[in-house]
Amino acid sequence: MHAMIVLIALLPLAGFVITLLLGRNVLARRPEVVSLAAVSASWVLSMIVVVHVFGAHTRTIDFNLSPGSRPAASTPSGATWSTRWRPSC
Repeated sequence: MHAMIVLIALLPLAGFVITLLLGRNVLARRPEVVSLAAVSASWVLSMIVVVHVFGAHTRTIDFNLSPGSRPAASTPSGATWSTRWRPSC
């Protein structure tokens, strides 16, 4: 996980350096390909980290919308809470 976080910052920087060094000679026709690939890979790694961080803290909410019902939710620690459903109209 820590390596992914470091790569998120280093991939665009590496793409910049590669484009800077090889841009006019090697990448004459499409120099943006390296930078685009580096930024895209960084974005994919960012999304993996986001899913990992927020996916670990999910909670389930079950709603029963019939009259007089009491929706309940449970947290990862097992605690539960409930509230009365009161439509505004």
